[in-house]
Formats: sequence, structure tokens, C-alpha cells
Amino acid sequence: MNNSGNESILKCFKMLSFVTIIIGTFVISIVGDGDADLAKHLIMVPLTLNLVILEITADVLQHSFFHPIQRERGKTDETSKIN
Repeated sequence: MNNSGNESILKCFKMLSFVTIIIGTFVISIVGDGDADLAKHLIMVPLTLNLVILEITADVLQHSFFHPIQRERGKTDETSKIN
């Protein structure tokens, strides 16, 4: 597997872990202490959402958000032009 494939897999797992943190925060705070402890645990939600927004913005600005997909499309377009 090439480097861009590994990079896209890591980005996918990173975003999946961010979503897991957000959902897990709600579950842990409700199961652990109920509504009384909810405000203390929910600080992770806006921090994680800020990380997600930062990651997506950086990928869009660097033109690497869908870069592996575009690279594969470019290879197939170049191959069809050569033939």
C-alpha cells in the first residue's frame, strides 16, 4: 500500500476516534454520576469539535482532504490519455 493510502486510513481513524470521544463523554458522564457531573465532563466535547474543525480546515487549505481519491483519478485519466 502506498503512502497516500496509509495517510487516508490514519485520517479516517483519527476522525473516528474524535467521534468516539464525543459520544463516550456523554455516556460516561450520564452513567457515572448522572446530570450532576455532566458539566464537568462536557468540556471534552467543544475541545474535540475544535480539533475536528481544525483538522478539516487544514486538510481543505492544503488541498489534501480528498487528495488520495483525486490522485487515483488522475492516474486513471493519465493512463486513458496515453492509450
